[in-house]
Amino acid sequence: MSKAYPPRNPSTYVTPLPAGQSFEFVSAFTIFPYYGENFFPTDAYYLQIVYFNDQEVFRNEYKRYYLGGGSSGQNIGFTSKLGVGTYKVYYEIGTLNPYETPVSKATYRFSTIENKLPLKKYTVTDVVNRLCDLAEPIRRGEKQRFIWRKQE
Repeated sequence: MSKAYPPRNPSTYVTPLPAGQSFEFVSAFTIFPYYGENFFPTDAYYLQIVYFNDQEVFRNEYKRYYLGGGSSGQNIGFTSKLGVGTYKVYYEIGTLNPYETPVSKATYRFSTIENKLPLKKYTVTDVVNRLCDLAEPIRRGEKQRFIWRKQE
C-alpha cells in the first residue's frame, strides 16, 4: 500500500457484525477519496470486490478522467443482508495506464455471527433488586425483607 494514498477506514467497518442485518460496503471512492486533489492528477480507476465465504458476490469498477472530466462505471457501494460467515472486501486505486501497478490497495475482513439468545440489558435497579432477592431465602407467604427504594 502506498503511504501517499492510505485508505480512509469507515467507522462501520468493525468485526464481528450481526448476521441478518443490512450492511453497506462503501464504494472504493469512499476508501480512496483522492481524485481531483493535487497529489493525484491523473485518470484513475477504483475497484471494489466483495467476497462472502470466499465466493465473489459483487464487483464494481469506477473510472474518473482527470483532463477530459467525466467518468465511466458507477461510484456505488454494495448493500446486502448479512449471512453467517466471513466477508472480505478488496479495494484498489490505480491509474488507467496499463503498464503501471495499482497505486494503493486495502483489504477488510469481517466475521458475522448470529445472536441466538439476546440477553436483556440490566440496569442498576435490576441488579440491586436481584441482589436483594438473593440476600436471604423467601418462603411461601413471607414478604421480602430487603427492598431497594429510590430516594426522591
